[in-house]
Amino acid sequence: MDTVGYVFLFLPVISWLAFALWEYWYEAFLTGEQSGQSAWNPVIWPFRLTFFIGIAVLWMQGVAELLKCILFLRGHTELREAD
Repeated sequence: MDTVGYVFLFLPVISWLAFALWEYWYEAFLTGEQSGQSAWNPVIWPFRLTFFIGIAVLWMQGVAELLKCILFLRGHTELREAD
């Protein structure tokens, strides 16, 4: 059940979100978009880049969990976690 969830739900949604956040970051980077909310008026792209990085790391965790599920289904029942 976990494998099906990772393949058909989690990874596609996270992939779509990662691509959307990449485009969101890239547009802000190219245009030099600023916040417009304070006198400081910082550029926005570093903040948007952190959103993308967070989702990319979550995607990598999903891939690791999927690989763990596949190994379990192939008979590798002695999966050890880091101590």
